[in-house]
Amino acid sequence: MRLTSGGILLVDKPRGWTSFDVVAKLRGVLGIRKIGHTGTLDPFADGLLPVCFGRATRLIQYMESQDKTYRVTVAFGRTTDTLDLTGQTTSVHPLTDAERALLLSDNFAPVRQAVANLTEIKSQVPPLYSAVKVDGRPLYRYARQGQEVTREPRPVRI
Repeated sequence: MRLTSGGILLVDKPRGWTSFDVVAKLRGVLGIRKIGHTGTLDPFADGLLPVCFGRATRLIQYMESQDKTYRVTVAFGRTTDTLDLTGQTTSVHPLTDAERALLLSDNFAPVRQAVANLTEIKSQVPPLYSAVKVDGRPLYRYARQGQEVTREPRPVRI
C-alpha cells in the first residue's frame, strides 16, 4: 500500500500496547516514516488513538491541545505508588457505609461536583510515573530505574 501525501488514521489502541507500539507497527506495515500520534494513551488503557502521517503530521500540534474524553473506573480508598492501577498499593481506606451512601446519593451528585471542581486549569507537578518528557526521556523511565528527577509544574485541565 502506498500512501503519498498524508492523512489521519483512527486506531483502536488495544490494552497492553503503548502509543509508540501503535506508531511503530503502522510505520512498518504501511512503510511510512513520517508518522506520529496526537497524545499518549497509557499502556493499560484502550481507546481511540488518532495517528497522523505524511503532511498531516503538521496537525499534531493543534490536535494535542484539544479536549479529550475518557471513561474511567475509580477505586475509592486505594492509593498506589504510581497513582494508577498498575502500581503497588501504598494505602487502603475502606469506605464506611456512610461514605458509600454519600457518594451514591442524589444520582452521584457529590462525585459530579468533585469532578466539576477539577475541570479548571491548574498548575500540577507531573507524577513521576507519566509520559511527560524530561531531557527527551519519559518520566516513567526514570521512575522505573529508581531515579528522582526535578519536575516543573505545568498547566493541566482535567
